[in-house]
Amino acid sequence: MKETQINDSTSEFDHYYWNELDTTTKFYYESFLTGDAYIKSSDNTIGVDLAIKDYDWLINYTHNLHINNKIYIRDCRPTKNSITASVRKKDKQWVKDLSKYGMVPRKTGKETLPVDFASTPAEMSSILLGIFDSDGTVYKENKSQRYRVSFCGNETVCNQVNDIIQEYVGIEPNKMTLSNKKCSFIWSSSHGAKADLVKLYDFMYMNKELENCYLSRKHHKFTTFMLDATRTVV
Repeated sequence: MKETQINDSTSEFDHYYWNELDTTTKFYYESFLTGDAYIKSSDNTIGVDLAIKDYDWLINYTHNLHINNKIYIRDCRPTKNSITASVRKKDKQWVKDLSKYGMVPRKTGKETLPVDFASTPAEMSSILLGIFDSDGTVYKENKSQRYRVSFCGNETVCNQVNDIIQEYVGIEPNKMTLSNKKCSFIWSSSHGAKADLVKLYDFMYMNKELENCYLSRKHHKFTTFMLDATRTVV
């Protein structure tokens, strides 16, 4: 395995950044971290490991949150057919504050989204976009050729996602299904009606200030699918 260090860091790290959730950017990143990051309580490490194709997200993450750590590139080939990018930050205050919002060590299936700290549609939108970028997907079904958006997480997280979608987007929740039979706490919820996809897209990407935060790959894919799904045939 080959490993490369790239320093895309900035200065002025804020140990008390997570003291309160008071911006859409914080709601977005907290939700993303809850879905796709990990905490090691033994040494107060918060880590994010992504595929190399999402390297640009890590650059934005380190710059936006002033994380003065290197981004590691790992080439796992030929043992595994993957190249990953990761950043790790050790900070006791971050671990303590993030735990208030539902991010717990080592992804035990007890994570929750910070919905109790949000009070506006913009904040709820940021939460939904964060969990979509970390544990959601948009895809086209092979058999029906219908587009679908799905969210994955523990039962509590999926219920929270459904509650946001129902209250703020006006979409009735679909039945959740067990996503992984080998893991009893990973569930998924999906939506496929064309009108629902339009509503979800408009709601999740309503905050323009998050354009330098969210996963560009998923945004591009969702945008492309939306153009195809809503195209008028003449």
